[in-house]
Amino acid sequence: MKIDIKNRNKFSLFIGIICVLWWLGVVYYWISRGMPEHLLWTCDLALVLTGIGLILESPLLISSQFIGAFVIQLGWNLDFLPRFLFDIKTFGYTSYMFSESKPFAERALSMMHVFLPFVLIYGVVKYGYHKKGWRLQACIAAAAYFLSYLTTSEADNTNWILGPFWKRQEIMHPILYAVILYLLTVFMYYLVHLIMKKFFVKE
Repeated sequence: MKIDIKNRNKFSLFIGIICVLWWLGVVYYWISRGMPEHLLWTCDLALVLTGIGLILESPLLISSQFIGAFVIQLGWNLDFLPRFLFDIKTFGYTSYMFSESKPFAERALSMMHVFLPFVLIYGVVKYGYHKKGWRLQACIAAAAYFLSYLTTSEADNTNWILGPFWKRQEIMHPILYAVILYLLTVFMYYLVHLIMKKFFVKE
């Protein structure tokens, strides 16, 4: 497939390249620390796939990442920004951002959570919402969850595949929990899809 860069939207191209370069920084960081499984986090995948989607001006790819990442990124910001701006603690989901025990580079790279929701909104407004995006994202999540289950450690718990909030759950068999987690994830995707297709639809 030939990509005609000259006729691409310059702002989309710029933002897309920034996303991909930021993701390459994430890749370097986790590989240098010997933890490449962290790259399977769906938010990290969303960063690079959104960037590629903007570079290619692909409504399908952008929409899939909106489905998979927007709600999670919004929740991250609702937890992070009150504490960052006003020192108001909420759920503690982003407490690692304020921990000096965490490397500065890790916290700096995590700032991608702040701008990614706005990039996703720009993408669907600019290129429309593709109604098959949730199906593509369901496949991406299936691959990410499966690989996370095979590779993650209990300490890392990538994508919370072993239990919620980085803690291993002991209530049910790990495989059953992983299946239920995936089904709930896809159900969330579909709910977001139902909302989005009322406003933005791209065949």
